[in-house]
Amino acid sequence: HGGWVASAEALLKLILSTEPHCTQPACLLTTASMEAMLADPALDGPSASYWYGLGWEVNSFGNSWHTGSLPGCC
Repeated sequence: HGGWVASAEALLKLILSTEPHCTQPACLLTTASMEAMLADPALDGPSASYWYGLGWEVNSFGNSWHTGSLPGCC
């Protein structure tokens, strides 16, 4: 963890810049990188209703999220 501290506006910009429907030049990742990040890694067919991509939880509806905590932080 990096112990990030950010304003709501900065956090929203970060989240939007990693969305699959992001448009250049605001995107941080290429389309190919975003597809790899959200791909189902199951080798024998689709996973259950959700899976862990490259750093993100993803479900079969196309939603992605990342959870975490920093115990003891403000």
